[in-house]
Amino acid sequence: MKKILERKEELHKEWPIQGSSGYDFLALVNNLFTYNPGITTLENFYKTLDISEPDPQELIYKSKKKILLESFRADWNNLFRMLENSGLVEFNSSLSPNNMKEALGEFLVNCPVYKLYSSSIPLDPEDKVIVKEILERSAKRNPQLTPSLRVLENIFLNPSSDEEKNKLTASVFQRCMQYTGPLTAKGIEDTAMYAWCSFLAHNEVGDAIDARGITIPDFHKKMIEKTKIPSPFYQRNSNS
Repeated sequence: MKKILERKEELHKEWPIQGSSGYDFLALVNNLFTYNPGITTLENFYKTLDISEPDPQELIYKSKKKILLESFRADWNNLFRMLENSGLVEFNSSLSPNNMKEALGEFLVNCPVYKLYSSSIPLDPEDKVIVKEILERSAKRNPQLTPSLRVLENIFLNPSSDEEKNKLTASVFQRCMQYTGPLTAKGIEDTAMYAWCSFLAHNEVGDAIDARGITIPDFHKKMIEKTKIPSPFYQRNSNS
C-alpha cells in the first residue's frame, strides 16, 4: 500500500498487506549512507547563515501552522463547527469557543504522523499513546490552551457509557484525521523541505530534514524486522 511512515511509526500488524510502497525503505538506505560527523559539520555551518528558523522541528511546526492558517482555514472552521454542534463540549466562562478552536488547530498541527486510523471509541491502544503525545506537545507550546486541550483529552481518551456519544466522538476524530495528512504533506514536503537546506539528500518524502543517519547494525536490524513472521512488511510463503 502507499503509506508514508514517519520515524518510529509502524504499519498496523492487523492490516492484510505485505508492506508499503517503499518510502520507508528509501529513507533507511538514505540514512545508511549518511556520514553522521559530516552532517553535523554541515548543520553547524548552516546554522551560522542567515536562516529564518535554526531549529528544524520548530520550522516544521511553523510551516504546518502557516498552511493551516492560509490554506485550511475554511476546513478548520468547518471542523470546529462540527465539534461545536456535536454537543461534546460544554462552553462556559472558562472555556471559550475561540480557545477550543485554537486547541483543535494545535491538535491537527502537532500530529507527528500523517494520520491515525482508529474508527471507533475507545481508540486503538497505539493511537491513544500518540493522541496523548499530541496533546502534551500542544500544551507545552501553548500553555494558555491547556484547559481546552484537557477537554479534547477527555473527549478522545475517555469513552462515554453512551454509545451514541462515542459514535459522535469517533466521527469528530476521523474528521480530524482527514486534515492531518494534507497538513503534514503541505507543511513538511512542500514547505519545510524547501526552507531547510542543511543537507538536501534528506529532503525527501519519507525521510526527515533533521535525520542524522543510522549505523550498519541498525540498518540490518531494520531489515530483519521486515522479515519477521507475522510481519506488517512481508508475508512469507508457508510452503517455502
